[in-house]
Amino acid sequence: MARVSTIAEVISKVVDISVGRALAHNLKAVNLSSVKSIKFTFNPFTEDVESIRDVMFQLSVPKRRLSNPGCKMKPDVRSNRCDPEMFVTFENGQKAVFKTKALTTLDVILEFNKLCRLNEQRQ
Repeated sequence: MARVSTIAEVISKVVDISVGRALAHNLKAVNLSSVKSIKFTFNPFTEDVESIRDVMFQLSVPKRRLSNPGCKMKPDVRSNRCDPEMFVTFENGQKAVFKTKALTTLDVILEFNKLCRLNEQRQ
């Protein structure tokens, strides 16, 4: 007997597919050329760390690292119930802090790309 999907399940699947496509599109646009360093601080035993861990993985993929091999990426794993944060230092000295507790991976990548483009234009 075939299982009948509810409308909510169908909508959820469609949203997941469109978010996945948007994330894939924005990950292709990642360019680390204006980034000097990125520090990822999180406690893996608390909630809401999935997005920062995913962003850390996605930005450290060798294909993306080729856009700036000199960019330093440092994970700072803590056990002090700290909120997940991503500290970005750009080549021109500008700094940005992403507090990722309530953000999705897509949200972080979108804002990261915007800041990278802005800092590329300032150089």
